[in-house]
Amino acid sequence: MDYLVEIGSKGDDGHLFKIYEKYRERFSKDSDEIEVVLSTMHKVKGLEFDCVVVPPSFSNLPLKDIEYDEEQKLLEIIEEERRLTYVAYTRARFRLLVFKNKREIAMNSFESFRLPDDMSKKIGVPAMPELSKLQLSWAAKEYNYPINQKMKSQIKSGDPVVVQKKVNGQHVFFDLHHGTMGNNIGSISSTSAKDLSKFNRVPGFVVNEVVVWTYEDSQNSDRRNGTFYSNKWCSEAIKQGYVYVVDFAGYGKGE
Repeated sequence: MDYLVEIGSKGDDGHLFKIYEKYRERFSKDSDEIEVVLSTMHKVKGLEFDCVVVPPSFSNLPLKDIEYDEEQKLLEIIEEERRLTYVAYTRARFRLLVFKNKREIAMNSFESFRLPDDMSKKIGVPAMPELSKLQLSWAAKEYNYPINQKMKSQIKSGDPVVVQKKVNGQHVFFDLHHGTMGNNIGSISSTSAKDLSKFNRVPGFVVNEVVVWTYEDSQNSDRRNGTFYSNKWCSEAIKQGYVYVVDFAGYGKGE
């Protein structure tokens, strides 16, 4: 356990290999290699590992806001998270280490949990997995529409993305940039942009999912909210009937 204690006391991930070198003899003498796999709970279903470490989570429970008087809905969400946690626990062949914080304790008690605002600020700039923080018709505009094919084939969950400030005269925008592709793949809504206004660049986010947003979805949204975003759809996008929207999440580091 000494090497685990030492890992926990180091804030610099660059020390990991040095620690392994120091305690090499404690591992199998038949092998000179050790593999450390970082993964989400969703992606390890069906896999097994000699040792599994489950860290605490720093996010709201549930992730998306719901009406908290909807008790049945809340219980369903928490039950699904408990099933997912069970999957993670049962991936270990020989050793399982689970670190629990207030969110995990709340989940075990079938209660909701909200990360305190001061804690969120310490971790970074939060972005919850929800479409409301995005300009949903961005990819339907004529000058952005060609990016749709790249978004379909070249973007996957977990890809790193950066929010970047763009100034055009008196107007300030915040674009979502995919570093590997080298393209902007979205734009932040004016409401969410207020939280980003003091930063020029916010790296550290990852792609949550690529969502299909239909022309009908856009029209229905306009009717509900009294907006006119469907008028910004180019003819090619209307003909296709949908565009792709890249949702992202995580805690970014404002620069």
